[in-house]
Amino acid sequence: MKKLICLLTLLITSSLVIPEIVYSQQRGGGRQSNNFERVETEKIAFITKELMLTPKEAQAFFPIYNSYRDEINKVVHSYSRNSSNSNRNNSSNSRKMDELARETQVLEIKKKYRKQFTDIVGASRASRFFEVEREFREKLINELRRRGGGGDSPRNPSH
Repeated sequence: MKKLICLLTLLITSSLVIPEIVYSQQRGGGRQSNNFERVETEKIAFITKELMLTPKEAQAFFPIYNSYRDEINKVVHSYSRNSSNSNRNNSSNSRKMDELARETQVLEIKKKYRKQFTDIVGASRASRFFEVEREFREKLINELRRRGGGGDSPRNPSH
């Protein structure tokens, strides 16, 4: 049970941190914006491959995925902005409650979109989507660590 809780915590935390990193890079413009676009392109290819989406399924899936990603990014960005603005004034308990509220919102968004993904790709692949998303984040993090936190373009995550 402890392993499951640790794994769930890691999953939720990584799903909250990576969108903020990507948002920060996107906000930077220029080279960072190009990197964001390349990462997103590779992420879409990775999701398509791992979920074995047909062209018709991909055409229906990715507009919903884009809405899902935007909602997640808004939640993560709003909490990170509020956290950084009031970090000095908030107690540790207050920050933990903010984190819990953020995680709850992210979970609700995932539940909502899982239903929509299920209508397109079935329950099994809809559930697998969240695993695939986590796998891509892990590959991206590992690639960034390997490069020392930078680089011009991400490697193909399918290798």
